[in-house]
Amino acid sequence: MSITDHSLFYSKTIIGRMAPIYSVIALATLALAVEASECWTSIRNDTIACYNSAPITFNFDLKTATDCRNWCGEIEKCQSWTYVEYSNQCDLYRTAALSISNNTGFTFGGCDPVGTPSVNSFTPSPFSISATSTASTHVEIETGHLSRAVRGVGHGYGRKHGHGHH
Repeated sequence: MSITDHSLFYSKTIIGRMAPIYSVIALATLALAVEASECWTSIRNDTIACYNSAPITFNFDLKTATDCRNWCGEIEKCQSWTYVEYSNQCDLYRTAALSISNNTGFTFGGCDPVGTPSVNSFTPSPFSISATSTASTHVEIETGHLSRAVRGVGHGYGRKHGHGHH
C-alpha cells in the first residue's frame, strides 16, 4: 500500500465512522429547532417580555392576543411575540425573550427564557437594597445625574453675586 493509498484508506475509515455522529448531531439540532419554534403557540396573559433586539415587525390593527399569536405562525422567522391590549400592538420577534415578568395589559407568547425564575418571584439585588438603605450610596448615585437646579442651569445658582462675572 502506497502513502496515497494509505491516506485515502484512513480518511475513508475515519469519515465513515464519524458519519453516524454527524447524523445524530444534525437530528438533535433539528429536534431542538422544531421544539423551540413551536413555543410561539403558548400564551401568557398579563406578562411582558424583554428582548435584546427590536421586533422583526409589528402591527396596530390586530384586535386580540390570539390574532397576534396566529400572525406569528404565518411569519417564517417568528419565535415569540408580545401583545399590548390598550393599543392593540403586536410585536413579533425572531428570538426568545431574555426575561419575562408580570405586567397587566400585556400578553406574551413564546418559550420561557432559559434560567429565568418564575414570573411571580422577585429577589432584589444587593445594589437595589443598598441604594435605598444607605445615604452615602444614594448621594454617590445621584452625583452623576445632577439636576438642572444643582448644576446652576437656568436658575442663576452658579453665580456667586448674582451678576454673572464668576
